[in-house]
Amino acid sequence: MDPKTIRNLATEADDFGHQLRVGNMLSSIPDLHSTHGGTYVDSITQKPREFDFRCTIRKGDLVLHLAVECKNLSKDAPVVICGVSRNANEAFHDIIQSSFGRLTRGGSVIDGWYSETRRLPGSRIYREGEFSGKSVIKIKPAPNGKGSVGKYKTEQDTDIYDRWNQALSSAYDLCKTSAVLARDYRQRHIFSAIIPTVVVADGSLWELRYDQDGTIREDPRQSHHCEYFVDRRLKATGWDADQECSLSHIHFFTLSGLKSWTGLLHANQAWTDWFPPESVGAWRD
Repeated sequence: MDPKTIRNLATEADDFGHQLRVGNMLSSIPDLHSTHGGTYVDSITQKPREFDFRCTIRKGDLVLHLAVECKNLSKDAPVVICGVSRNANEAFHDIIQSSFGRLTRGGSVIDGWYSETRRLPGSRIYREGEFSGKSVIKIKPAPNGKGSVGKYKTEQDTDIYDRWNQALSSAYDLCKTSAVLARDYRQRHIFSAIIPTVVVADGSLWELRYDQDGTIREDPRQSHHCEYFVDRRLKATGWDADQECSLSHIHFFTLSGLKSWTGLLHANQAWTDWFPPESVGAWRD
């Protein structure tokens, strides 16, 4: 085997190289602070786990946190996100508010640091009627042409599930951190949105939309960004009590898709979608 062949195979299959390319892209985003690699204790298994990247973008008292996991996929073995139109019950995201002041909760009065979960139904980010992922399949070449369709076959991809579970676990750790950010930043309020993210290679992400009766609505199309509904409910330890919150969606990006999406965060519209002023303004009072 010659060096050129090895290099080409490594480019398509090496997760570490893909991870470095993701990190290089993240480092080029103004005002985005990222940590590459680290460990945390899994809330379920209580065992140490590693994360690929954790990113923070801050605008005043508003903070977006990304828990980023990377998976290198070939264009010839892409991942397909299958889904339907999002219903009203799925159109939400949660904000974690970390504050200092006085709060009356459950008949008791809290003076000092506290945290709450704020839900935004009718989310401007996860809009009703837009595409929402529900299932993931992997397409792979079939050995000797023996596949379900021609030279290809489909299968459930355990690597993708592992990456997304790792992104959710890392995001949960960020939820716990967000509950105390007002103290860390020495501000009266900090509002945080936490986004679990899986980044794949360009050209390796597709989406397939179904109608509710199981009919394929339109031809599959390549995508740079798909949202997948999970509603991972959890409890994060606040100052005075555990608080419930939900990671409503995972974001699947290609490398180019993540770059475009983070670029939009310099526009005010992106921040007002994540943190509607009419809601956050009332929470500040």
